[in-house]
Amino acid sequence: MLTAVNDSEINLNLNKLKNISIDANWEESNMSNKNETEQILRENNKRFVLFPIEYNQIWESYKNSEARFWSAEEVELSDDAEDFNHLTGKEKATILQILSVLVKNGSLLGTDIFKRFNTDVQAAEARAAFGFQIMQTNIHTELFSVLLELFLDGADGDYLIETINELPSDSRKEAWIASNILESQDDFATRLTCLAVYFKLFLSTPAVVLIHFQKENVLPGLIRSISKVYRDWMGYYKFAILLLQHLTSIPSQNKVEEIIREAISIEEMVLTDISNLSGGNLFINGADLNLIFLKNYIRQMGRKALLDLGYAEEGILFENDLVGEDLDFVERLENMLEAEARKDDNESDYPIKQSSLAQKSVVSDHRTFSLDDDF
Repeated sequence: MLTAVNDSEINLNLNKLKNISIDANWEESNMSNKNETEQILRENNKRFVLFPIEYNQIWESYKNSEARFWSAEEVELSDDAEDFNHLTGKEKATILQILSVLVKNGSLLGTDIFKRFNTDVQAAEARAAFGFQIMQTNIHTELFSVLLELFLDGADGDYLIETINELPSDSRKEAWIASNILESQDDFATRLTCLAVYFKLFLSTPAVVLIHFQKENVLPGLIRSISKVYRDWMGYYKFAILLLQHLTSIPSQNKVEEIIREAISIEEMVLTDISNLSGGNLFINGADLNLIFLKNYIRQMGRKALLDLGYAEEGILFENDLVGEDLDFVERLENMLEAEARKDDNESDYPIKQSSLAQKSVVSDHRTFSLDDDF
């Protein structure tokens, strides 16, 4: 039986629908309003060209990365295949598993993450940098894929990636990236902090493990590859911190500690998973690697991330046994990675200085012309 509905009941139902709509969109609108207070996230309808440069530090960071551009073809790999064939079975397994982790890291990072940040940020200088990082990520993936193909000597490497996909640490890492970056409803500053932590921590295990081969001058192309990618990632890490310094609102200390703590836990699990695949230990250069040291190294990277992001150190969060020679090794490792990355570069400050001069010439050239001039 149909019953009549009066005007007051209709208005009441409409108000309920409005409230539901407001509640559903509150989180998104609240984040949008928060972002609109940040200058680099506000759209500038009056800026149609890149010059004059508005954010000089961001632009110089981009130009520095551009000056260090490299391609996969520049890394010499001719000696690596023979070196690999002389390794033990356990050493080969360790290398292939870690290379698979690197390939998977690249696919997890992908272009979607950079595209989201490139959409959020409105400063043209920052967009140029994110665009360059997207291109470099493709080079990293290409290089690691070439290395896998070289070491597998034509064998199908899909099973290696499938093995990595089944690791508990991989599932946790995927979930961490999705919840903290790709699908996160947090504000720009929080997501950018997560991106910085990703770059600082999620390449630390492969870098510190594979660099052990450098001592015997074995697999020089592999070491060079890791070093170059590591340097690029540290550049992205520093760039994320630079952008955070241009924001007025940043995440709380507790939030950042929570982000770093979970990232440390995941990277430690990566190390454990790879070790389990290798029979319970990582065997390189005739000896088992010290897993306790490697896990402490990961915590040390987490501690450095917290300090670099501008937060106070919390000893309990990063309590570890790195002392004396271990701490010296951490510093030597980073210097070694930088030195290896530079070997093929023939770098100088010239491109960077030239870019600065070019910028100044564009900005300072205020010559005018008239429509009455002869052309």
